[in-house]
Amino acid sequence: KCVHLGLSGTTITAGTAVDVEPGAAQYLSSTIFDGTNAVVCFRSVSDSNKGKCVHLGLSGTTITAGTAVEFEVGGTQTTSVAAFDATNAIVCFQALSDSNKGKCLHLGLSGTTITAGTAGQFEAGDMGSSQIAVTTYDATDAIACFRDERDYNLGKCVRMYRLGSDLTMYTPILFAAGEVSATSLATMDVGAYNSYAGGAIICYNERSDVSPSETTECSYIVPYLTAPTPPPPPPP
Repeated sequence: KCVHLGLSGTTITAGTAVDVEPGAAQYLSSTIFDGTNAVVCFRSVSDSNKGKCVHLGLSGTTITAGTAVEFEVGGTQTTSVAAFDATNAIVCFQALSDSNKGKCLHLGLSGTTITAGTAGQFEAGDMGSSQIAVTTYDATDAIACFRDERDYNLGKCVRMYRLGSDLTMYTPILFAAGEVSATSLATMDVGAYNSYAGGAIICYNERSDVSPSETTECSYIVPYLTAPTPPPPPPP
């Protein structure tokens, strides 16, 4: 379910909940396109663990849920979604029906209709029960971070570049040399402080040989230092 939250001063008011999935769901993740449109993505436990997304429309304090669109007909696990702009978003997930590979795809919004693109993989190996977090820097660049269980649970991030509904994925880079878990990712505007357009901050739990007990840490990631220059747009 989803519910509107209104803020007046320091007081939060919860509206009436609306169903987004008639059966059980897990790994819910949501993002906003603009002031009246959002999307929530999840694993539909009651429908063979398929990956689905639902448009959410806001009118005043009333939320209306659209018809679910499947972005993965096979089983999915961890799901994370982020908007590029008012009509484009990216959803990343584990494809349980395809050897637990890590994948992302484009979501397009037209009116209240969401269209799912073709998935591309950023991790070709079995990710086990890895956690995935995705965020966008701007209208074309995104970054997904995850725990790579097939590589000693190391923390990795991969940059993605959007051209229309196509996503180009680059080689993952390490953000932590120890075992990581519980990742949380968000972009930040650092243009006022240096020449880069923006960056991201990732927080996570880490266990390493140096620190065998688990610690909570945060790292800053500069997008244009972690991957090659994106491909140029096609000629007009």
